[in-house]
Amino acid sequence: MMRYEGAQWEAGLEVLHALNEAGGEAYFVGGCVRDALLGIEASDIDIAASADPGEVLRLFPDALPTGLKHGTVTVRRSGFFF
Repeated sequence: MMRYEGAQWEAGLEVLHALNEAGGEAYFVGGCVRDALLGIEASDIDIAASADPGEVLRLFPDALPTGLKHGTVTVRRSGFFF
């Protein structure tokens, strides 16, 4: 049974929806998907998006440019990082 519940998932869904509504594609990826399938709490939630880092920084002005060379940005939402 998949478990997508709790404040961290709600915040992640807000980020996911914002990225999708901006015209891109965004998905939950990595260990959080495995954990949801196993019905256990995820320690963190990763999101992969088709948007380039510049687009993400424009959409989320307080995002952190954690690895622009590698195409990664960290978005903070409701006290959680994605």
